[in-house]
Amino acid sequence: PTVAVGGPATGVVTASEALALEASASSPCQGVTAALTYEWSATDVDSGAAVALALSARQLQMRALYLPPFALGADRTYELAATVSVVGDAALTTTGRYTVRVQPLAMAARIEGGDERDQAADSPLHLDASPSFDPNLPPTAAPPLHCTWRCLAATDAPCVTAAGAALSLPGNASVPLQPGVLAPGAYVFTANVPAGSH
Repeated sequence: PTVAVGGPATGVVTASEALALEASASSPCQGVTAALTYEWSATDVDSGAAVALALSARQLQMRALYLPPFALGADRTYELAATVSVVGDAALTTTGRYTVRVQPLAMAARIEGGDERDQAADSPLHLDASPSFDPNLPPTAAPPLHCTWRCLAATDAPCVTAAGAALSLPGNASVPLQPGVLAPGAYVFTANVPAGSH
């Protein structure tokens, strides 16, 4: 038989997208119909290593292959192969291939409360970057969120406390600042969230 594997025309997906492929097999002999078996496999093109797909044996032996979101890792290129054999004649075997690139997405950094807020000088300030996430990882697989906070005053100078000391912010997603820590004024807080965080 001859085999063609059909999938997205671009050959590019993101990790959070599902991927559906279908193997079409045909016999070179007109009028001959034979029972066929299918076996799907995957290879990491960049390393040449075989990739174990988290699917059942039955799912890997269907004509159509469905890979759910996050079945393939981001920033890698994969070759998905469908090996088709004629039942009863192992010599009649051929393979169709489909190459797909899993395009990585940028880290989605978010700070609760929006881009700007007005805060009374005598009330606590709560910095919260917990809405940030890595779109290349499933939420359940992402490690705890850590981030690096930076504070700049209106003069673009590093922030200092009302007492004149350098402001030190921990690497937690959620950082509380008590009233009076900062003198009244305008400040810009930036959260740098590394890839691999939820």
